[in-house]
Amino acid sequence: MDAQDYRMAREDVAALDNPQAHGLRVSRLDPIAWEQRRQVVPMKELPTESWARTIRDHGLRVEMTYNGSLRVDSPWPGGHVIAVIDGEHRSYDAVPRGALNLAIDLSLEMKDVAARAPASAAAAVAGF
Repeated sequence: MDAQDYRMAREDVAALDNPQAHGLRVSRLDPIAWEQRRQVVPMKELPTESWARTIRDHGLRVEMTYNGSLRVDSPWPGGHVIAVIDGEHRSYDAVPRGALNLAIDLSLEMKDVAARAPASAAAAVAGF
């Protein structure tokens, strides 16, 4: 099995483990609006599958943010703001409730990967 086949198999297993995240979308947020005012300002959307692949391919860390719960009347009802970290660079994503288990799984999976294979901020941003 080559690297591409392995990655596809891993994504299939992740989809089976968390089928409710299939077909959902994650929104990249304006980092200044989030960091300074805790304001959720979406900038770009990505399917959860592509979001997870970008995190894995670039060895990024995933963390739940403090006070990051999203309101029930938001476009991501009951979701959470997730920090995606590449060294010093932090980006923030609004993750719908149905994809929170995927975010938690990615956080655990990538915990040690970031230390072994640091990714560049430019590559991470370009991938999203």
